[in-house]
Amino acid sequence: MAEEQVTEVAEPKKKLPIKTLMVIVVVLLLEMVTAIVAYMMAGGPDETMADRQGAALVDDGTAPVEQLVVEERFANSKQGAVYLYDTQIYIQIQKKHQPKAEEMLKNMSATISADIHTIFRRAEPSYMHEDALQTLTRQIKEVLDKHLVDEEKKSMVQKVLITRCTEYRADY
Repeated sequence: MAEEQVTEVAEPKKKLPIKTLMVIVVVLLLEMVTAIVAYMMAGGPDETMADRQGAALVDDGTAPVEQLVVEERFANSKQGAVYLYDTQIYIQIQKKHQPKAEEMLKNMSATISADIHTIFRRAEPSYMHEDALQTLTRQIKEVLDKHLVDEEKKSMVQKVLITRCTEYRADY
């Protein structure tokens, strides 16, 4: 009896809708063919040629270049002990200003070095341990802005780069 009830309850299996699937496949194929024909008729992107020589000829002098300002050891005794900071400082200037900046750095090297020495001697110890040395960079840029000016009395210095500022204890 239980078997009879199970067979009566079970519904017959439905057939796959083959006609519907065929219609969907035909529509997808038509869309694919239409897209391919449209791309073929468009012709694709235009070909371009790079002018490598022309790019090298265009030089208006505004490209940034780096110039060494000073590479020295500066002392600081604000912590109670004397520390030396092995320092290397560059400036970033425009290429058109490079010859004049080199001449000014050569002529004013003692003055610039003395001003930077003063900045390091007066600096708080926390300035030396900043991640990007922001305070020292800002103070050095201010000094260099006074000394390195062009004909229009504008600063030639775009950016100050302290590439090395290593701390050494002087009494060891």
